[in-house]
Amino acid sequence: MEEKNYIRSIFSKFIKGRHSPKELDDLLRYFGESSEQEMRQMIREELETPDDDHAITPSEKQALNRIDQQVHAHVARSSVQDEGGSSRLIRQQSIYRWIAVAAIFLVCTWGGYYFYMHRVEIPDAEQVSPVLHDLDPGGNRATLTLADGRTVVLNEDQGSIVMGSDGVTYTDGTIVVGLSADVGERLNVIQTPRGGQYRIVLPDGTKVWLNAASSLRYPGQFVGKERRVELDGEGYFEVVKNAKQKFKVVCRGQEVEVLGTQFNINAYTDEPHVKTTLVEGRVRVASLESKEIAQLFPGQQSVLTKNVFEIDQVDVSTSIGWKDNDFIFKGQDLRTTMRQLARWYDVEVRYAPNAPLHLKIGGLVSRNNRLSSVLKAMASTNSVQFDFDGKTILVKPVNN
Repeated sequence: MEEKNYIRSIFSKFIKGRHSPKELDDLLRYFGESSEQEMRQMIREELETPDDDHAITPSEKQALNRIDQQVHAHVARSSVQDEGGSSRLIRQQSIYRWIAVAAIFLVCTWGGYYFYMHRVEIPDAEQVSPVLHDLDPGGNRATLTLADGRTVVLNEDQGSIVMGSDGVTYTDGTIVVGLSADVGERLNVIQTPRGGQYRIVLPDGTKVWLNAASSLRYPGQFVGKERRVELDGEGYFEVVKNAKQKFKVVCRGQEVEVLGTQFNINAYTDEPHVKTTLVEGRVRVASLESKEIAQLFPGQQSVLTKNVFEIDQVDVSTSIGWKDNDFIFKGQDLRTTMRQLARWYDVEVRYAPNAPLHLKIGGLVSRNNRLSSVLKAMASTNSVQFDFDGKTILVKPVNN
């Protein structure tokens, strides 16, 4: 009984996208050992739906069928038979089918739809109908402004720079620019535009990945008792340990303090919250205004709203997928998704008066795809439509 209660609690978290990687492993292991009847029962109990399909509208039924087909197709492509033959494939299909359907059911009860897909398979060029307007994905674009006022447009073919004591180089050793001997604590700035990303290795060896429309201010040398940088936008940090110098990131009314760890900060000014997600190690987050302090452990995320922290257990992949060039969505709202697309493809977004803002998005899409491919994948759910004129995406309901 204790195990079933534990699994039900994990399943509830999974539906809401708040499970940890270990909890997902436990859930899949349980489903792999239980009967289909047990899985059905758990879904019904969690979602409080009747045993028949009468509570589902025709449009929701169509959405379920589409999801079912997509999950079956994905598992069939990606599964590998084990020594026991085909039983593993059949079992995986059943597991992923029912987990996917459960997620769809829940969002349908909220009055929305759930766009669920795995990595998008982009058709061959001749199979895609002509698109009047399209955009390539973002790339390695950034400018470096040194403390003495010099500005350098960084090489798009490189993607990463290293700050040395006497100069800046690309990772292959090519010199970007030399530095004066008195760099000291004066701040340099690396900035990515919309549609850009870049990585920097700081003077202490700490690595920082910058997402689109972001900037990092940092000194030419770290001196004194702390290593302090300032972030606007989004950055992923791999901090080199140094017990004598704490590493601090200041961003949008928040300070993050660490000794050595890996974490992501999303502090865009057009987002409603500041989110700090810890991958490994331990960090302390503090509100600069209210002075509230919270401590994070791996797999946790702090959400700062009006100087108050909320701590959640999350799947960290959704927060750091961008670093590996993926969009990973797990039940986030349509506006959040469109803001991410707007920053990466450098476009504007408008919404029709009756746009389906309730739509919940879930899936994984490579950021290497062209914009039209991503929009087509989202529109394939028959829950939302898009018009694109080359600069602005108009989000519309179906059959508008």
